[in-house]
Amino acid sequence: MGSIWAEMGLDTTKLDMGCAKASASLKALEGKNSALGQSAKMAATGIALIGAAVAVAAVKLAMDFETSLYNVAAITNASKAQMEGWSTSILDMSTKLPVSAKALGDAFYWVKSYMPKASDAEGFAILDTAAKLAVGGISDTTTAVKALAGTMNAYKGSSVALKDSSEYADVMATAVANGALTMQDLGDNTAKASSTAAIAGVSYRELMAAVVTLTQKGVPPATTFMALNQAMMAFIKPSDGAKAAAKDLGINFDLGNAAVFAEDPLALLDRVIGRVVSIHASDSSVRGQLKHALVGTGITPYAAFFERLAAAGWDGWICIEEASYKGREGAADAIRFVRQTWQEAQAVRLA
Repeated sequence: MGSIWAEMGLDTTKLDMGCAKASASLKALEGKNSALGQSAKMAATGIALIGAAVAVAAVKLAMDFETSLYNVAAITNASKAQMEGWSTSILDMSTKLPVSAKALGDAFYWVKSYMPKASDAEGFAILDTAAKLAVGGISDTTTAVKALAGTMNAYKGSSVALKDSSEYADVMATAVANGALTMQDLGDNTAKASSTAAIAGVSYRELMAAVVTLTQKGVPPATTFMALNQAMMAFIKPSDGAKAAAKDLGINFDLGNAAVFAEDPLALLDRVIGRVVSIHASDSSVRGQLKHALVGTGITPYAAFFERLAAAGWDGWICIEEASYKGREGAADAIRFVRQTWQEAQAVRLA
């Protein structure tokens, strides 16, 4: 092209420079396109690798879940149909809760281990409750299952057993929230006291109230459960010395604590009324947790308590705990309320 311009006598210097720049730009563009093409190839390769990794992970999860179910089958001699039913139920549960099918399968193993005679409906109810505790951050699913199933097994058939797994879970959650212990502590130690408590007629709420109180005072959970078990055993099979000491000491019956933690506060009083030597008058605004209120303004059924005591001919000391922080005025109101309610109970007895 330059020879043509030379024959025409034209100055092609600027044109040649422009062509050179254009050529260089084209080469640079080709390089960019090549780089873009390479990037696209790398991206496509990366996507393929991610897809392969996801597929491998999915296969592993499926295999892990299958292993969990085979572990359950190994301790239950389950049929193929039963395993298929368990698989369907667990997979369905895993779509409703942020807990993997494998974690649920591992936990279900402990349901069947602790409660081999439980129906599938009861077993899955326990598993569902435990999974919800795990979702709430209180525990992992397996630890929660061990605590729940172990406790329910201990109380099964007892007159003070709670209604279902959700009620036990509520008590556990309250204990963990208020005491110095974890769900792991409950799982590890519940067997040390729950069976004895069930035999002694001590409800799980009452047992956990004692656990919360002791652990709040700094007693380690393992020591707490062992100590409570020994104390209950002493009442179930007391020595002659313990019998004599108990008779001499008598009972200071706390009306507020009974109202807060006992399944049936009045029935509890009836069981020990012959040994009650003094009454502790206190009150709380809620059940299941001590939230002190001015005596006579909370949940404690004072009229019913006093009528039972009066009908039994009880005539001992009443001490008053005014813990609502209302000072002298609160103490005066509490004394006035207790005196008036006791007088009314005596009038009912004499009527």
